Amino acid sequence: MKGVGTDESAVTAVVCQRSHSQLKEVERTYQQLFGRILIADLKSELSGKYREVIRNCFRTPAEHDAHVLRTATKGLGTDEDAIIEIMCTRTNAELKEMKHAYRIQYKRDLMKDLVGDTSGDFWRLLVSMTAAVREEEDSGIDVMRAVNEAHVRPHSSS
Repeated sequence: MKGVGTDESAVTAVVCQRSHSQLKEVERTYQQLFGRILIADLKSELSGKYREVIRNCFRTPAEHDAHVLRTATKGLGTDEDAIIEIMCTRTNAELKEMKHAYRIQYKRDLMKDLVGDTSGDFWRLLVSMTAAVREEEDSGIDVMRAVNEAHVRPHSSS
């Protein structure tokens, strides 16, 4: 990779045609052969969105979610859409894995970062979701009744 430039088509061919476990093996082999960290070399050789896409290919789903949530809460402003997308669509097991990945990657507590950037009902929802204890099995909910009630309720405008 070092030298006049990086052959991005070769990087794409190698990275995008491998499973995550195969990419981990590529990382290990690269380090053994060259005594260097592949991700660090890619980071220095690539740029922009392409670098971010390639970097994401090397992350586990939990690491990727942790990265998105850190980006959503870091600095000024909060990307609430990204937070909602992840926190409301992951299973309890996925949330627990992601919280662990967040702590490992950033040496920070996810719940503290989320609640530090939010307030009100959204804050309470995130505290609840971060606990990763919601009921996931069919709990006897009458889906048809819920659908009917959702359609019957008038929208109040004040």
